[in-house]
Amino acid sequence: MSSPTEITLKSSEGKLFKVEEAVALMSQTIKHVIEDAPTSNVIPVLNVTSMILEKVIEYCKKHVQFGLTESTNNKINHSNTAAKEDAKLVHPFCRQDLRHRDHIFVTPAELGARGDWGVELWNVFRRWEGQHMEPRLTKAVNNKINHSYDAAEEDLKNWDAEFVKVDQATLFDLILAANYLNIKGLLDLTCQTVADMIKGKTPEEIYKTFNIKNKFTPEEEEEFRREKQWGFE
Repeated sequence: MSSPTEITLKSSEGKLFKVEEAVALMSQTIKHVIEDAPTSNVIPVLNVTSMILEKVIEYCKKHVQFGLTESTNNKINHSNTAAKEDAKLVHPFCRQDLRHRDHIFVTPAELGARGDWGVELWNVFRRWEGQHMEPRLTKAVNNKINHSYDAAEEDLKNWDAEFVKVDQATLFDLILAANYLNIKGLLDLTCQTVADMIKGKTPEEIYKTFNIKNKFTPEEEEEFRREKQWGFE
């Protein structure tokens, strides 16, 4: 198996970061650079410092890892859906209890009692069992995988929440980097964090939270409240 292709990113200070191509491609900006200049050895990220670029790479690595889990889960779900469609076929060697409308499988002993042809019938049944009983096992395995996937998704949410527990300067730099690199998930995460910090606060509290000097008149503040009513609910 060949090793993953590596991309080298260069921060604004000139520090080099080697990352797997899948990690780099989380950025639409870098993706376009690679498409336009596929032979480029080093991709400069001039607007992002080494510290912030390292944080961005950390985010991308984590989400690429989760994306692989999600991709695997989707493939298994697709396979299990097809298996369930096959399993809808009625077993050809069963008798039906009309009172309960259940299908009751004929036992090996009953087949054997029918003579030599019962052995052949049993072999046919065994082949059928492999085709139609195994999907039930697949479903059981898939349920375990779904549970594992849900746990992984919850872990990722918790990881994201911890990731943005940084000082304001770092958070704002991450927003600018996510916007410059066009990493939608990171931009959503960081902007939502700022929105949560603002929500429910008065203008005065917002100024204090973000260390902003108030240059608005009372009329301008009132207009701001009306325009951004969602933030004060």
